[in-house]
Amino acid sequence: MVFFPTLRDIKGVVKIRPATKIDNFVFRLHYKYTFGILVLSALLLAKDSYFGQKIDCHLQSSVTPGFLNHFCWLTGPYLVESALTKVVGKEVTAPGIANPTESDKIISYYYYQWIVFILGLQSAAFYTTHLVWKIREGGLISHLVSPLISLKVDSENKKPQLLKRAAEKLCKRMGTFKSYFRFYFALECVNLFHVLLEIYLTNIFLNGLFITYGVDVICYFSLSAQQRQQTVNPMTKAFPLLAKCTFHRSGPEGGIETLRPLCQLPLNIMNERIFLVLWFVFWILAIINTILIVYRIVIVCSQRYRYRCLFTDNCKAYIDKDKRRIVIEKCSFSDWWIVHLIFKNLRDDDFVDFIDILAKTLKNKRGKEKVFNYEKEKAEVEHQLHVVKNNENDEGDLPINSSKCLNDDEETSEFV
Repeated sequence: MVFFPTLRDIKGVVKIRPATKIDNFVFRLHYKYTFGILVLSALLLAKDSYFGQKIDCHLQSSVTPGFLNHFCWLTGPYLVESALTKVVGKEVTAPGIANPTESDKIISYYYYQWIVFILGLQSAAFYTTHLVWKIREGGLISHLVSPLISLKVDSENKKPQLLKRAAEKLCKRMGTFKSYFRFYFALECVNLFHVLLEIYLTNIFLNGLFITYGVDVICYFSLSAQQRQQTVNPMTKAFPLLAKCTFHRSGPEGGIETLRPLCQLPLNIMNERIFLVLWFVFWILAIINTILIVYRIVIVCSQRYRYRCLFTDNCKAYIDKDKRRIVIEKCSFSDWWIVHLIFKNLRDDDFVDFIDILAKTLKNKRGKEKVFNYEKEKAEVEHQLHVVKNNENDEGDLPINSSKCLNDDEETSEFV
């Protein structure tokens, strides 16, 4: 007798519904992939920051190592910029390690202790737009397609009914999706602005070393070994593994004694690689989002391009040309966008059936609108005739414009 539940038993209890796609791949680059990279980076650094050795300072003095480490962690280490290009082993012990003079420029690394928090804030910022859109979307796409997505194989006979219901729901709300599309397009613009803002703020945070960080690293490692000795390593300049710290204390005769301990910064082994990855991610996102904004503008302006984007080569072979034309002509750019999101959530064969039913529904809707307009026009003409007859009785004969009167035979033949 088996007491442990099998995988099939667990699947029967826990029903995992497929996720409904309510956005595009570029949007998901922000709140899935970039968000994941930032969260993972923050967790890796937090592990060493709070459970490992975050800084290790050495000084041949009576100062307690724990106190010295804590002091240098809070005040921030530094490098001497003029010592970055000096020969290691002959002029300096490590790049940038030297006792500064009054004329030397000091590069301070106050941000060393704040990197974990900054990565956490960045990850939250990249997820915010998705959260805002999820609230605004309100489950619209899921309401239309979730019954079709979660349809079981043994319930395929229900598919035509579900497709028809989804098409009818969409037809009833056509023309009301402009606010949805505008809000989504605004969030795409916010995504672009946010990435550019992240680049700008990260550059300020890293002492102006981030905006060209990736290019500088590529250029540096493309140099020969001899040329590298005469060039500043951008990774060492932004994230040094060794740095100095300034510590003041009272001297034996009551004066101020300045001590400059040498500190190891083990977190920078991760930092230099994390921010190199982030440099590429941020700039790639900025370029892709710029292209996306241009694409959106083209989609709004061009009905032909909307046609090409919606009906792929796989679908064209199975959807009648007239039905494709009806859908595109009857859909505004905001309606098209909703249909496009439905396309992303359905299989190709289901989408073909959906377009077939949608085209028929739209065609029937257009016919009903014509009949309604005809009945309305006929009632209006009859009202005018009634008014004219009343005037004839009161004031005598008045000429009637026969061109305004509709012949029943002509009307019937027009709509047959």
